[in-house]
Amino acid sequence: MEYLFTTYKILVFLSFAFSSIMGGLILSNNSKAKENQIFAAVCTSLVFWIGGSLLSTVAPDIDTSLLWRRISALGWGTLYSILVHFFLVLCGEKRLLKKMWVFFIIYLPAAINLLVYSVLPVTAGNLFHLYKTELGWVNIPGSNVWDTFFNIYYLSFSLTILVILIRWGIKGNWERKKQVLVILAAYLSAIILGSISDIFLTKFIDIKIPSMAPIFIAIPMIAVYYEIRKFNLMKPDLKSDIADRGKMLSQAGQVRVYRFLSLLFILISLITFFLYLSIDTAGIQHVLFSIITFLIGSTLLYLPAIFNNSFHRDNLMIPTVNISVLSIMIHTSNLSFDQKMWPFPVLIILISIIFDKVYLLVSIAITSILANMFIWYRGEIPFDYSLAPEYLPRLVFFIVSGYLAINIRKLYLKRLKENELQVLFQQMISNITSKIVSINEDNADERLTAILKDFG
Repeated sequence: MEYLFTTYKILVFLSFAFSSIMGGLILSNNSKAKENQIFAAVCTSLVFWIGGSLLSTVAPDIDTSLLWRRISALGWGTLYSILVHFFLVLCGEKRLLKKMWVFFIIYLPAAINLLVYSVLPVTAGNLFHLYKTELGWVNIPGSNVWDTFFNIYYLSFSLTILVILIRWGIKGNWERKKQVLVILAAYLSAIILGSISDIFLTKFIDIKIPSMAPIFIAIPMIAVYYEIRKFNLMKPDLKSDIADRGKMLSQAGQVRVYRFLSLLFILISLITFFLYLSIDTAGIQHVLFSIITFLIGSTLLYLPAIFNNSFHRDNLMIPTVNISVLSIMIHTSNLSFDQKMWPFPVLIILISIIFDKVYLLVSIAITSILANMFIWYRGEIPFDYSLAPEYLPRLVFFIVSGYLAINIRKLYLKRLKENELQVLFQQMISNITSKIVSINEDNADERLTAILKDFG
């Protein structure tokens, strides 16, 4: 049974991870496109649903489980409304969205779900029937009016999505028909499997198992993401790949740096989560830590799409990364795999070498040093000399890493400046040569004056 519970937690966490990454990637491709914005909203809804469900399942007591169940309702209570909105835009039915009453119909059920299942504590407490099992806290749906309302909501809105997709497929060519068939098959599979596991098995056969819908919902989302990437359904906003003079990175390069940082935090989240499972400590505290770390990575993925101004974006990113590094180092120092995790800030130091602002590199090096000093200080004996062979090499490692990174960056900037000057010199020679070649009796004075100006 423990093996099944571990497998369940892994699958739900992976579903959560995929939803979070998927939204960030699509939005960072083109943050101005309506389809991308709504798809990111769909993924945000999934993050609330899946993350809240996982934390509710592994909660230590019923009150904590209920709290996270209410937070998860922010996701599953609104998801199907946002999905209808997304498919209307994707499938070219934008004319319907110009009518306010359509928006009212789409989002009114979602607002009611939020009010009933999430906002009002008394109502939510009566609607969730939580039972402690070997597979964590399990919710058994009741036969009340609000559960019936939600079932009608998600089934009717799912049917609406299927109709929108079918209409879109009928109007299109063979390639579009194949796209629609893939999405239809995936969505129907998720609806059928989710209904069987979360309604039929738990309500009518009385089998107490955790909600499987957070796992099954990944099936259509993977299908949609695959079709988007394969057929370019949501065209990216192409950014310049040429850096401005004096800058190390182009606009596209800056986005790639954010993606590298995001990927690093996502990997840390996944590694710590699986390490928690390996030492059998994947309770709510550690699962919550992995989810928060993952959300930090996802936030870094979203930042280039949210902030076009690099100044504001970087000023938000640098403290976020530093606080995150400090929190991760302190949190993992309490666990048995501290020896595996402590060097990870050096990866951020390496990435920050090519970053336009030196503040990221310097601040990460200082944060890493201060974090190790704090961990050493807060032991049973502050700055215990017996632990010096463990902590002093760490401090030296980060000092040397920061020093080398700063000097490598200086050398790179020097070579970059030399290359820029060489290019400018070659352009000047080319301009002067073209003017000399074109000199004649009529324009000699004009051309010579222009050549003298080029020399400064």
